[in-house]
Amino acid sequence: MFGLMPARAASYTTNVHSLNRFFDAFEKREGPVRVLSLGDSMADSWRSITLQLVTRMLERRPFAGTSLNNSYNRSIRLLSNGGTMEPPSWLWFSYHYRLPQGAGVRWYNEQNANGILANRLGLFWIAQPDGGQFELLVSEKGQAATHLAMLDGFSPAFEGRFFSTNVPLSEYQLEVRSVSGTNYVLDPELVNLRTNGLHVAWIDYSGIPLPYITMVPRAVREPILRSLAPDLLIWHFKEDTTNGLGPHLLEHEEWFRAAAPNMDVLYIGTPFAEDNTGGTRTFPENELIRSFAISQNRAFVDCMTPGVSYEWLHDRGYMDDPVHTSFEGGVFLGNVAWNDLGFYTLGTNRRVDLRQRGTMLSLEASLSAGLAYRFESSTDSVNWSEFASRTNLSGLQQFHVPVDTVTKFHRMQIRPLE
Repeated sequence: MFGLMPARAASYTTNVHSLNRFFDAFEKREGPVRVLSLGDSMADSWRSITLQLVTRMLERRPFAGTSLNNSYNRSIRLLSNGGTMEPPSWLWFSYHYRLPQGAGVRWYNEQNANGILANRLGLFWIAQPDGGQFELLVSEKGQAATHLAMLDGFSPAFEGRFFSTNVPLSEYQLEVRSVSGTNYVLDPELVNLRTNGLHVAWIDYSGIPLPYITMVPRAVREPILRSLAPDLLIWHFKEDTTNGLGPHLLEHEEWFRAAAPNMDVLYIGTPFAEDNTGGTRTFPENELIRSFAISQNRAFVDCMTPGVSYEWLHDRGYMDDPVHTSFEGGVFLGNVAWNDLGFYTLGTNRRVDLRQRGTMLSLEASLSAGLAYRFESSTDSVNWSEFASRTNLSGLQQFHVPVDTVTKFHRMQIRPLE
């Protein structure tokens, strides 16, 4: 095939088992499961591979809420009276808002004019020497905004802060008005704690390199990540060079482990770009990121090899420009990642009841449509053989199969339908 790049084993998906805590939370938690997307424009919230993974998770769990950057156009900012959106700096590496005295920012839900269904409301900000007082206001069901809290943006040293409060379950929008000083505000949090749905947070910014993140003081980054407490962080950057990335990757991991020790991390191997002549850019980056993920016992998903080459992606309409996948490209690679990571089993039963009497085996399991089930047995847990299979069935299924010998070990393998 024209444009086919030779596959490299060093780019393949690995360490999926390191996502077990996230799988467990998704399966068992009665409250919201929290997923954070971190990256440059490769991780944006409207066309990225991460968006496709999160969207498919939302097919298994309802939307529970949002934190930080805009999510599904439910948290769109509107600045007023001299408030400005600031570019990344050592203060913060993504969207943040400078609010001098009298300035404000509010957030609205494009999908529902009444707001977001929530019973916990919160706000992230950066306290610093020029800060002062600012007011957090709330609007319920589209009514006029009223006072919720007076917050302090002053600190002799720069530090990340978070405020939250529980409220009756209703539809809300939030607003900030700066009362004194110059305050630096991030974005809000609105979440429904009564659901076991997905609480989604986005921290992305186009073109941001890793050093822009690590130059932000730990005293700012750690409290914000600690307050988010994600179950899963999905990491996706496209770096121009692999030179010197090691220390910044290590700083990321130190930050992750200090602020969110129970968080699982998924590193995405980035797709091909137009300037990947002869594989000189994408291969080295993905090999570095994969090796680093393995060294940290983190998961890595290969979204390069399935894309074959930039030409292959472009010819199929999977690229928006020389660097970014189109929405359709995100769907394609998101589906590949979904299957590689075993996310197709999220929210499905993975238990089977077995009873063996002599050479007759009785099975009972709750199956899901769109999946293929393979039942295997072994006498030594090393060599396995199939004794039954079922495809695209839903609901409780019972069946009886003869087996040639009395076997000690049994397992159920689940795969998506091709």
